[in-house]
Amino acid sequence: MIAYLVENKLLGAMSDWDLEVFKRRQLSNFLITSFSSKFKQPINSDSFQGELSIDRCSARRDLILLKTSCAFFDQNGRSEGEVTIAILNQQSSRSLEAL
Repeated sequence: MIAYLVENKLLGAMSDWDLEVFKRRQLSNFLITSFSSKFKQPINSDSFQGELSIDRCSARRDLILLKTSCAFFDQNGRSEGEVTIAILNQQSSRSLEAL
């Protein structure tokens, strides 16, 4: 989802990123700071749908915070959840060629 947002320049806080920057930073600079989920009824793992939303994005200095929500459902079951992701957005003073 975040790669799609970066590629299509849909997230103002990451508008100077491209896919190369995203791929380089996605593991080392992303941290799940909170996660919660509630399963209201069992979901059939062979046939379900899901929705994912970014509810809020804020940027402060070298940090971007994304508050997201999700829901998964089938004909009989449903689950809901929330995830907060912290993204370090530091501009390195050294280029990759110097490493």
